[in-house]
Amino acid sequence: MMMRDYESAVGVLEQALDVYKNLEKSTPIMATLPAANMGLACWFLKRYDDAYKVLIDILREREKVFGVNDNESFKFVLHVNIELLTLTFY
Repeated sequence: MMMRDYESAVGVLEQALDVYKNLEKSTPIMATLPAANMGLACWFLKRYDDAYKVLIDILREREKVFGVNDNESFKFVLHVNIELLTLTFY
């Protein structure tokens, strides 16, 4: 993503998400970082529906584990990305 090759980043992040899903004791929240990056890459590619879906899905998974108003740092990042998508493009 640092090279601004977002299409390639999406491909690599999809592979990362598959790796997390196939881990023996996998949980959805283990994939928070690649999911957040996937949402951001999709946003940069103007694939706003894809970005929103990825971000809202991982946020909902984290809410199941940590609760709606948890103090985990990624919640803030996910909410900011979702708010930007919602306010700017919907």
